Amino acid sequence: MRYVENERSFRWSNLDREEKEGLTSIRRKIKAQDRVIFQTDKSERFSVDSKDNYKAACQPHISEDTKISEEEHKELQHLVNAHAVA
Repeated sequence: MRYVENERSFRWSNLDREEKEGLTSIRRKIKAQDRVIFQTDKSERFSVDSKDNYKAACQPHISEDTKISEEEHKELQHLVNAHAVA
């Protein structure tokens, strides 16, 4: 254990080279806001998707939602928070 504590130049990882490259690639795409990571409903695992595909898949679920302004949202949020405190 002393070797690990003293050897700062070596980075420990349980990923192989290909997995590290994939993780780096996903991180870069997320930072560029090109990919979305979300938890799935049934298996509760993580999934990665493009933003356009994610929006298209969500569209049927939000198509009939009522659109409100930012001010209406703030008022409703204040009301709900007040009820939660009470």
